[in-house]
Amino acid sequence: MIYTSIYIWYMGYIVETDISKVTNGMKSILKAKDNVVLNNLPILRNDEIGELVKEFNLIQKNNNNQIYRINKAKNMMIEQERLASLGQMIGGIAHNLKTPIFSISGANMALSELTNELSKSIDDERVDKNDYREIAKEMKEWNKKIDTYLEYMSDIITAVKGQTTVFANDLKEYIVISDIFRTIKVLIEHEMQKEMIEFEIKNYTENNINILGNSNILIQIIMNLIQNSIDSYEYISKNDLNRKIILKAETDKNRENLIISVEDFGARNI
Repeated sequence: MIYTSIYIWYMGYIVETDISKVTNGMKSILKAKDNVVLNNLPILRNDEIGELVKEFNLIQKNNNNQIYRINKAKNMMIEQERLASLGQMIGGIAHNLKTPIFSISGANMALSELTNELSKSIDDERVDKNDYREIAKEMKEWNKKIDTYLEYMSDIITAVKGQTTVFANDLKEYIVISDIFRTIKVLIEHEMQKEMIEFEIKNYTENNINILGNSNILIQIIMNLIQNSIDSYEYISKNDLNRKIILKAETDKNRENLIISVEDFGARNI
């Protein structure tokens, strides 16, 4: 009688334990986040409980497949949004590149004329040292202008190159906020001009302050916020004086956290 009672108790304990495992597993599925993939339960019985465990594992397999599809679709949507935004920016950047290209072309023409003038003056006795100094001075000024235009074009190319990398790249580095803001200004400048919106940057942080993260992802996030602010002016006249967007960086009172914000006045004017 005692052995029978112990056996019944033991079998009941095993059944209760197996059912508890399945119940806890179902609860885990309900609580699982999108990126959590749960493991299967071991099948230790050939009765109804074993069948229940099999069904649970099948449900979990389907759940894992669904999580994979959801994550894949989410990443595709993020990438498509990034590429669409990048395409729009490149259109504006291409327009902005026309100015330095035409300016460099004009500077080259001016340098060519000065070179011809210098060549012709070599055998001219009326030309003295002061004339040569004047020609050299003009050449130096044109070269300086070309360097400025080339630097601007280099900033644009660097900014675009950074944004063409895959958004899901987890590479982390130390980011200088002033560099991030300069890149954003290059990327968004044409859009602001087209929409007749004043764009102001207020960086209240120290020049050498930096944070650890992915610069391209941070730029993309800030660009999305700025685009939302641009959209807020959709139904507001372009002649409105309050068409303004402020990108701001500051630290909290304890100087432990960096706060980056984008402020617009679109919603206030509706």
